[in-house]
Amino acid sequence: MRVVIFGDDGEQLNFVVFVLRQAGLQPTATISEEKFLSLCADEAPDLVVMDANSKDTDLLPLVGKVRSESDVPLMLLSPEKEEEYILKALDLGADDYLVKPHSPQMLAARVKVLLRRGRPFPLSALGPVAIQGLTLDPEQHVVITPQGSTVRLTNMEFRLLFLLMRNPDRVIPSETIIERVWGYAGEGEGTLVKNLISRLRHKVEPNPSDPRYIKTVPGVGYSFAPSTDESGGG
Repeated sequence: MRVVIFGDDGEQLNFVVFVLRQAGLQPTATISEEKFLSLCADEAPDLVVMDANSKDTDLLPLVGKVRSESDVPLMLLSPEKEEEYILKALDLGADDYLVKPHSPQMLAARVKVLLRRGRPFPLSALGPVAIQGLTLDPEQHVVITPQGSTVRLTNMEFRLLFLLMRNPDRVIPSETIIERVWGYAGEGEGTLVKNLISRLRHKVEPNPSDPRYIKTVPGVGYSFAPSTDESGGG
């Protein structure tokens, strides 16, 4: 499977390339933003990795550029561990964020998870899910609103909404969402879920700040519970 990597340090890029090759992948790396964007457009990669070796390297503009053109699974590697920065990266569309330093084993494991989760569901086993006017189309990865608007979802957004809509009125713990959507043990990863929920609400909710469909159960998780329940934001 093809992986395109951007980084700000050639020696560090060689390390990432080595780790991914050892994992059986086909990585292509560059320190040129222009070449990186060209590779993303031309190579149709299965995964994109952005690697910052310095806190002075801001990957956020590049995340926005990639996400505006593709819903390819996207991972960031950075020594920046400030929550505000990580939240911005996830909000812009990063699917995973790994704080450096990290072990080669952790990098390989997280990459494999994203590649596995980036593959589509077996669509032949799925049909459209419709609840109170909101219709999820698994084949097209789109959701149709009660007003008739068609909204395209990224792979992660689709997986989350599919999980919630297939279990209406059931509270899904954040840890379970991490395991089912990202594919690894989810303890302590609530930020990932919170930001994906926020992105999804902005796509499907008439009023994201007062959600009708995707409800928060404080301290537990989330549910798809279209009802007259007034509380459910967060």
